[in-house]
Amino acid sequence: KGTKIGLKLYDVERLNISGVEISNFNAYGIEAQYLGRSYEYGIKLTDNYLHDNYCGLKLSNEAEYSTFIGNSICRNQIGVRCDSGNNAFTGNHIDKNRVAVVMSNGFNDSHVNNIIHQALATNSSMNVVIFKELNDTIKLSKIEEMLLNKFSEF
Repeated sequence: KGTKIGLKLYDVERLNISGVEISNFNAYGIEAQYLGRSYEYGIKLTDNYLHDNYCGLKLSNEAEYSTFIGNSICRNQIGVRCDSGNNAFTGNHIDKNRVAVVMSNGFNDSHVNNIIHQALATNSSMNVVIFKELNDTIKLSKIEEMLLNKFSEF
């Protein structure tokens, strides 16, 4: 527990963080910048509990090639803010945040699909807002399919 940032990762490689609880920070539970240059060198966050922070997990400025597996990111104002690409999110619970996921530049289609798909799969009720340039070629087929299946009963 603390006041500003729980854990700041800056220019690190091959780091595994598992089973940590980070809560009650008024900025970020975990903030990461300038991580590995390939998945071999990236960081791995597994089975952590990031809750009741302003932002549970912030990935910025080339925080790339990292793996996030089985983390519980809940009851934050923002669950995940990701301003970089080439990260793998698998089996995370991004639940009960005011805003589940904020993404900006650096994503390819599969990264966008996977992180939003996980947020939708672990939230019983959630609004989805996607801002997209008219000439943007991003394909959201996995998300569109899930939304159609989820709301087809109405």
